[in-house]
Amino acid sequence: MSFPVYAVPAGDVLPIFFDSFAGSTGASITLTGLAVTDIEIYKDGSVTQRASDAGYTLLDTDGIDFDAITGIHGFSVDTGDNTDAGFYTVGAWFTVVVSAVTVDGQTVSFIAAQFRLMAAESVAAKPKVDVDAWLGTAAATPTVAGVPEVDLTHVAGATTNVSALATNVDAILTDTADMQPKLGTPAGASLSADLAAIEAQTDDIGIAGAGLTALGDTRIANLDTTVSSRATPAQVATEVADALATDTYAEPGQGAPAATTTLAAKINYLYKAFRNRKRQTATLWELMNDAETVVDHKATVSDDATTAIKQKIVSGP
Repeated sequence: MSFPVYAVPAGDVLPIFFDSFAGSTGASITLTGLAVTDIEIYKDGSVTQRASDAGYTLLDTDGIDFDAITGIHGFSVDTGDNTDAGFYTVGAWFTVVVSAVTVDGQTVSFIAAQFRLMAAESVAAKPKVDVDAWLGTAAATPTVAGVPEVDLTHVAGATTNVSALATNVDAILTDTADMQPKLGTPAGASLSADLAAIEAQTDDIGIAGAGLTALGDTRIANLDTTVSSRATPAQVATEVADALATDTYAEPGQGAPAATTTLAAKINYLYKAFRNRKRQTATLWELMNDAETVVDHKATVSDDATTAIKQKIVSGP
């Protein structure tokens, strides 16, 4: 018998659904005897059960025939309940067992789900990500809090000795120093000062140079405006942080998920499948919309007692 496996942010409440069938016909059947005391959780393969039943809740009051659908049952597990202190720890694996209930006159026990606790989310539905290595190498400590240090090895797709850039720039400045106007203006003076010196020298030979300084000043002003209008690294970091931790995204609508789509759309489909109500019969899996009134996506399922198959997800209803 298969069972779902979840990755659960610490402190979240995990809803767990399961089904029951008649042994003789395979038809959906109502079970009896489900209680929170039947729910047992084991940690990392230990044979010691969680000591407390606190935090277990039967869905739809009694957990049986959820929403009056025969054979669909469920309960929830609150991973934020610390009655059994220290039991729920981030990184550990947990196996949820139901033992025991009565189905078709038979006493049965089964695995309802497995889950692994992940780091708690600061913002709902936005997993916390801590980067401590790149390709197996420890990442450098940021010189500014929250801004990763990046060492460039390639520019425009080509290997580049980035550490030599400053030396190369100094060499260029040295080589171009001889290009400064030989009019008494020291090398390195401003462009405006160089143009003013040219005007002074050309006045004696009848060349009106008054426009040179004005032209130079205008171009310098335009250059300053262009450079200063560029986004700073801090501004870029803020926009990226907003996209990850502040901006919200609507769930995908009804339809078959595209084979090729954006990363944001793929994440939205995963969250919709994790969050929204689902229905399962012997031949059909359905995922509802947020209002739980329309089937947005569905897939045909089959089981020949050897292989269970779930077909490609298509559009509802």
